[in-house]
Parts: sequence; structure tokens; C-alpha cells
Amino acid sequence: MGIIGACTIQVFHLLAGRLKQETRESQYRLNRIAWREYKKKIPGRYLENQPALTGFLYGVAGKNACKIFFKGLPLTAARNSCEVIATYNALLALGDEKSYPEILYEYSGDGICFNGIFGTDPLAIYRYFKERGYEVTEYRGRKIETLKDEDDGAAYIYTAFNRGYNPFHMVHTLCVTREGDSFRVHNGFIEKNPYPDPLTALKAYNGGMSRTIYVLKIRKNDTSSVHV
Repeated sequence: MGIIGACTIQVFHLLAGRLKQETRESQYRLNRIAWREYKKKIPGRYLENQPALTGFLYGVAGKNACKIFFKGLPLTAARNSCEVIATYNALLALGDEKSYPEILYEYSGDGICFNGIFGTDPLAIYRYFKERGYEVTEYRGRKIETLKDEDDGAAYIYTAFNRGYNPFHMVHTLCVTREGDSFRVHNGFIEKNPYPDPLTALKAYNGGMSRTIYVLKIRKNDTSSVHV
């Protein structure tokens, strides 16, 4: 990962926090309505198309912030919820279905980054699964190259720079799941899918121009508990 990747993860962590409870509750109510409509219109078990999530709210940003970071467009979950989507998809793969609005609500109280402008702290994902009894293994730096799958029912969440080791190209967080003898990337906009192993899958994002800086391998223990 190198110093650039390590510093980027640390910046996310330092900027992480929570929204005001009133804002959390308000957005949760609106997101539950949006979720019912979304499920009627868009089929599929996993969340795959982040740009379609314009009807959902995750965080707050003033006009100046929207102008600086989003070309003047409003802040919606279509722009900043990739970590939440990855969590949703990983939970599905592990057999613990939970609603997207509920996960948005949970991260908005623990891990939302810079009021949502920078999405979610990747380290909050680690904490999210650990607190719910999952077995979670972190991979950073050179350790990422050792990533293997032992056919143990794991799901993978990884965070990568969109292009090279350049934080100005921003990051994207995706989920990789096992399907039979292969692995599929979710919310990665990858045409060639699936892949023979998780390492190949995570390197395929953005035509191979991305650089992975943080990976979580998540397994469900017998004691894992997720309240739906």
C-alpha cells in the first residue's frame, strides 16, 4: 500500500464521525420510502448500480461543498455510499440480509466521513463486522498479494484508488463474493465478470488502473449475529 495508501486510510479515519440524530432519523425515514420504490423498479439480489441510488440520502453538504466536490450537484447516496453498498452485498453473501436504509442509518451514526462528503471510513467497515461477531481479516500493503480463498464461505470488501496510487482520483469500495468456483465483483462496473480468484477480481476494477489499498476478508462465525 505504501505511505500514500496508509495516509489516505488514516485521513478517512480522522474525518469519520456521526450525523446529528435528527438528521439521521429524517434521512432514515425518507430512505425507507425510497427503498420500497427502488425494490419495485430494479430487480436483482445485490446492489450493483450505485448511480441509480439518487433517491437516497447519506450525509449533508452545503452549496459550496457540493460545488467543490460534486460539480454543483446535490449530495446523494449515488455519490458516496459505495462502502455501505459493499457492506450490504457482503451481508447478503454471508446469509444475513439487511435493508440498505438500515445500514445507511448505522454508518451515519458511526463511520460516516466528513458528513458524508468522503463516504465512509473503511476502518468503520472492519469495526461494523467485528462488533457483530464476524471473523474479519485485514490485508494491507504487500499482504494483499497473499490473499487466497480457502473455500470457507468468505466475502471480501476492498478499497482502491480509482487510478494508480493517486488520492486525487478518489477511492472506490467494492464487494467480491464467491459463486461456485469463481468470484464476482459487485458495484464495480466490470464487464468481464466473474474471475477465478479474489485477487484477480480486485485487480480488475477500472481496467486494471486501480490500486487496492485495503482489503477485508469476512467470514461468518457460528456466534455471528445480525439483527434484521
